[in-house]
Amino acid sequence: MTIDIFHSLKNAAFDLQRADSQNYQHPLKKISRLLENADFEVLNADLTTGLDLQGFIDLSEQTESSMAGSAILQWPEEQEKCLGLTLLLIREMANDERFAVNFCLTFFHSRNSHRVVLFRLYVITSYIS
Repeated sequence: MTIDIFHSLKNAAFDLQRADSQNYQHPLKKISRLLENADFEVLNADLTTGLDLQGFIDLSEQTESSMAGSAILQWPEEQEKCLGLTLLLIREMANDERFAVNFCLTFFHSRNSHRVVLFRLYVITSYIS
């Protein structure tokens, strides 16, 4: 069962990387659903207990300069906290389309203005996978 979940996660991540601004939500929601599988319940709880996603974002936004996409994510040193924050980010992006777009606009830069949001979504999904 777990192998099928990981295979499905990998496929959904590839789908997300190939998505455009009109259809990225479907694979993102699929990733979120797969990560909420009962097999991961205890692990997810362990990874996210005590983490403050909004605090992480607020701290990271303090690094933003006047250029869009210039903020630097302030990841904690501990790998488990990074994984937990990544899980919380995936959940939030899957639940709130505006959050995903705003997050990408704040933390990822692209010089090609007509494809900025799409490129930023690609960058964050490449990181997730």
